[in-house]
Amino acid sequence: MTALSLKESNRGQVVWQKSYAIPSGNVSRSLGPIDPVKRVFTTVDKETMMWSGFDLDSGNQLWGPVGTFRDFQYFGQVSNPPAPGHIYDGKLIVGGYGGELKAFDTRTGALLWNYNNTFGGTETPWGLYPLFVAGIADGKVYCMSSEHSPNTPLYKSSLMRCIDADTGAELWTLDSWYSIGTFGQDPVPIADGYMAYLNVYDLQVYCIGKGPSALTVDAPMTAVNTGDSMIIRGTVTDISAGAKSKVASGEFNIVPAMSDASQHDWMAYIYQQKPMPTDATGVQVTLSAISDNGECIDIGTVTSDSSGMFKKAWTPTVAGEYTIVASFDGSASYWPSNAETAVVVTQAAASTPAPTETPTVAPTETPIATATPTPTPVAEPDNGVPAETLLIAGAAVVIVVAVIAAALVLRKRK
Repeated sequence: MTALSLKESNRGQVVWQKSYAIPSGNVSRSLGPIDPVKRVFTTVDKETMMWSGFDLDSGNQLWGPVGTFRDFQYFGQVSNPPAPGHIYDGKLIVGGYGGELKAFDTRTGALLWNYNNTFGGTETPWGLYPLFVAGIADGKVYCMSSEHSPNTPLYKSSLMRCIDADTGAELWTLDSWYSIGTFGQDPVPIADGYMAYLNVYDLQVYCIGKGPSALTVDAPMTAVNTGDSMIIRGTVTDISAGAKSKVASGEFNIVPAMSDASQHDWMAYIYQQKPMPTDATGVQVTLSAISDNGECIDIGTVTSDSSGMFKKAWTPTVAGEYTIVASFDGSASYWPSNAETAVVVTQAAASTPAPTETPTVAPTETPIATATPTPTPVAEPDNGVPAETLLIAGAAVVIVVAVIAAALVLRKRK
């Protein structure tokens, strides 16, 4: 192997030249990608699918062969096996028909992470979906599944995958069969934060990226008294070109903005005729009120629902005119947006308490005790006749008088 200088001062000069021992086992070794930052070039052994790293300035071997891949990895690129490697941020990233994506440190050969969440069951002859690197940008590896001569119908549930280049974590997926267009592993175009590709599932061109959002907010149009509760509400919507076309076609009245965690199922619902997810969550909106004197009052933070609506009750305590501000700080899926409205708060009239009437309590009459008459003792007459005898005699006289009176009355009537 010979290294030539491309510097203007000594362009074409031989920098170093080395002969390497033939790998054991009758292995064919090919040149792989170069890391110009860490000054490493790589090679891959065709039969074993293993990789090695060499110092770019001296030609000395640094590490390898390393890497254990599934047998189908041999068919890693549809026209040139085995799987090709890609250099990004000091990493050698390798995918292929094995259905795995591995990242090695270009300077040491250490395996940094391995992504293999590609189980396909009986959909593919090899159990996993093939995994090809479609592009790398902004710390993300975009992978798609395809093959040299796909049959019809295509494999179900093939995905475009976004994988964190630092950790190998899956960030998002979208049902897609990427059309490579040729027999090679052609990359998808990525520019200005957007990625575009043809999805063979529906023959639509998809453009993936961070979209614009729009926010509205409403408050009562009539005055509210201090101490009374009012409702503040509004909507957060997706106003990207795709969402606008869905509204213009009449498919949706609005396209609500959804949380990053809900994007896979929500985008499939909006664009791929999949069922509406029942567990989708909206985005967070911060509400505040600015008074006449510039004081900012925090009303609170709320989360919009699957219709895009948010709401929050607020009870003002000071009279005046307020500007209500609603803010969406943006997310990994949407750019931020904000909106304002106004409300007037009047001082509640002071209520005069009704005089408290002291209940008139009727005086309690003290019942007059009825004294039991004490019988007057009858004095014994001086003649010594008992009192009982005198009483009997008196009663007899009274009876006689009454009889005589009755007789006179009867005589007169005759």
